[in-house]
Amino acid sequence: KSPASYIVNPVNGILVVTSSVLTVTAQNQTSVYGAPLPVFTSTVTGYQYNDDSAKVLNGPTTYTFLDSNGQVVSGNNLPAGTYSIVPSLTFTTSVRYSVNAVPGTLVVTRAVLVVSAGNKTGVYGASLPAFTSSVTGYKYSDDSAKVLSGPTTYSLLNSAGQAVALNSVIPPGTYAIIPTLSLKVPSNYTVNKVNGILVINRATLVVQARDTGIFKGDNPPVLTSSFDSYTGLVNGDQ
Repeated sequence: KSPASYIVNPVNGILVVTSSVLTVTAQNQTSVYGAPLPVFTSTVTGYQYNDDSAKVLNGPTTYTFLDSNGQVVSGNNLPAGTYSIVPSLTFTTSVRYSVNAVPGTLVVTRAVLVVSAGNKTGVYGASLPAFTSSVTGYKYSDDSAKVLSGPTTYSLLNSAGQAVALNSVIPPGTYAIIPTLSLKVPSNYTVNKVNGILVINRATLVVQARDTGIFKGDNPPVLTSSFDSYTGLVNGDQ
């Protein structure tokens, strides 16, 4: 009011406008050991006014991978396991935002090794043939020396699905040859077994008949079950 009894001394305040928060959320992904990594994607929320990625960001979202111990891993040939996908944003020079990065999860599953047993034949009473197999599905520069902890082993199943000991007397018949791989730990592989077939054929028994003779005009001799010799019996058979 006038006349005034006071004079005014303005004291300025401070208005602090803090950065808005952009939240970048990485999407979960899966892959298989040995396969190319998937295309990583994310969503960004929190733009203010008419801002968008073209106005605020200086390039696409980038991604860093952390293993289960929180260590940064790089490269495209990631071992089987679970990783955090950490997204990062790069801003233009005029920064009005801070970033809240929400990691996604990358699961790299094991690749499949296929071990295929070869078909074999044997004879009752003889030594079993040497079993063989092939292994396919190695990735990158992997091979048997890097992946396997020993040679392929084998077991047999009869037609009823029962195990047959390799050091036992194996009767004639058809058997499944089951190959088994021993993997080093940790492993980037699982195993798919393709069975082979073992056919045990019957042994040959040679029977020598007892010699006999007659004179002309005599009646034929009486044949009996007596024989001079048997050859070919195996495994203590008699």
